[in-house]
Amino acid sequence: PPPLPTLFPYTTLFRSYTRVYHEPTLDPNRASPVSWLLSNIPPEYKVIFVGDAQMHPYELLDPFPVQREGEPVSGLDCLRRIRDRFRHAVWLNPGERPAWGEEWTRTYDVIQDLFPMYPLTVEGMEQGMRKLLAR
Repeated sequence: PPPLPTLFPYTTLFRSYTRVYHEPTLDPNRASPVSWLLSNIPPEYKVIFVGDAQMHPYELLDPFPVQREGEPVSGLDCLRRIRDRFRHAVWLNPGERPAWGEEWTRTYDVIQDLFPMYPLTVEGMEQGMRKLLAR
C-alpha cells in the first residue's frame, strides 16, 4: 500500500480527554472550540477517533455544566456535529463491547450508532482505513 502521507497528505491531530469537550486541542497549552473545528476544517477531511467508547453515560449524554453560545451542549451533540460535518469518520475502540451492565454498554452503543466502529488492532485499523478511503 502507499505510504501514509500519500493516503492522508494533510494530517492534524486533536486530542480530548474521555469525551469531546467544547475544546479539543492541537496543543496541550491551547484548545480549539468545536465551532472553530467545524467551520475551519474542510469537510473532506477524514476523522479517526481513537478511544474507549465505554464511559459513564453522563460523560456523553448530560449537558455540559457551562453552556457557550454556538457550541455543542453535550458530548453527544459534539459527536453528532462532527459526524454531520465530516462524512468520512471512524471510531477505533481499544476494547470489545462490554457484556455486562447496561450503564456501561449504553455509550458504546450510542457511539457505534453514530460512527463505524472497529477494534484498535492491526486488522481493525486496516478495516477502518479501507472504510475511510472508500468512495
